[in-house]
Amino acid sequence: MAQALVSLQGMPAADRRGAVMDLLPHLEEMAQDERLNEDYRINLVVRALRACTARVVRPLTPADGIASLHRVLESDPHAGRPGIGPAVTVRFPERTLSRIDAQAVRDGDVDERGGYTRAPVIRRLVEEALATRDAGLTGAPAPWTSVGHDS
Repeated sequence: MAQALVSLQGMPAADRRGAVMDLLPHLEEMAQDERLNEDYRINLVVRALRACTARVVRPLTPADGIASLHRVLESDPHAGRPGIGPAVTVRFPERTLSRIDAQAVRDGDVDERGGYTRAPVIRRLVEEALATRDAGLTGAPAPWTSVGHDS
């Protein structure tokens, strides 16, 4: 865990926050592990806090540190991994959204709040469709191309 936290130092701030969010369940578990030295547990939490913010006050207990870490991570509604490319708005019929949601559940695409997220599913589906089209693996034209129409 300490190695993982040290490796965050060279990352951009948004990536560090996302990585700390990924490590949070493990940090919480270690902070409660009485077998570990209390200073070691506090130092782990301090490293995680430093990865998210420059302002760190050393917590009195590991539990205080975890509470501080939660406050820091929840202070920014857009905290976590940065977006992948610019945002794109697409409207889908309800039936398609239901199928995307079902795929997110099957794939285990969970966001930082524990809910299922559509974005990774949509990215994968688009990439797979484009790869199939680029490879010429489909005999039919892609549904978004215009066939027989003058542009």
